[in-house]
Amino acid sequence: MTAWAGITGSISGVVTDPSGAVVPGVKVVATSSSTNMEFTSVTDAQGFYIFPVLNVDHYTIKISHPVTRTINKTTSGLTPIQRFAWM
Repeated sequence: MTAWAGITGSISGVVTDPSGAVVPGVKVVATSSSTNMEFTSVTDAQGFYIFPVLNVDHYTIKISHPVTRTINKTTSGLTPIQRFAWM
């Protein structure tokens, strides 16, 4: 019997406004560039978000707040031990 383990990584960060204050309740979407699959997270009271298990790939991160604005950022590539932080 052969067992295969998937190779994954994670993306996490803290969303802040221009003054440096954390922004809770922000929708964060990670979209895989190879599959177009979307993964959604929402920032907590400290502005923190995490995608704990993602396949190794390039991702576009979309941060949306219903009152302010939407920001897009593309990762250069997620490796199994990399963290992508957006502050």
